[in-house]
Amino acid sequence: MNNVLYNMIWQQLLDAQRYSRYYNELAARYQKKHRIPRILMAIASVVGTISILLGDSAWISSFLYIPIFLTVLAAIIWDFTCDYGKKASILYSISIECAEIETELNRLWRSLYSEKPLSEDQVDFRLNEIAETVCRITSRSLQHGIPTDDKLNEKAQQEGFKAVSDRFKLESNSAMA
Repeated sequence: MNNVLYNMIWQQLLDAQRYSRYYNELAARYQKKHRIPRILMAIASVVGTISILLGDSAWISSFLYIPIFLTVLAAIIWDFTCDYGKKASILYSISIECAEIETELNRLWRSLYSEKPLSEDQVDFRLNEIAETVCRITSRSLQHGIPTDDKLNEKAQQEGFKAVSDRFKLESNSAMA
């Protein structure tokens, strides 16, 4: 088997691991952002309800109406315009699909060492299909206006490389035993 194909599989394995980690972490961040306006609305609603229950005799109630109204209005507008919940769902979906791609690449890697390995043409064809799928999957984040976080991407790349390297070290050590 051509070393170039081994390297291509290895690079795609690393990329799939990085993408899965990156999009999962980014989804978690967007999920947190999605909670903020909801928490603001809940707090404002509780404070507003308490001020109404205390009645107009409480000097604080009339003082709070406008800030509460503005807080709720800002939170609602923020929630609708940013749509963090939808973005988080998209990012989680991308993360899961990238993890599935990684599993597929692991199978492809193992198939090279099977009793009946795939031919170079078959491996090359499959790698091209996988690369196209990854491009289609990851482009969804850009289509939905989700900016790239370069620092997070770099962190995911380092963690992904370590995870894949460690996994293959363990597999090769157990195969030798």
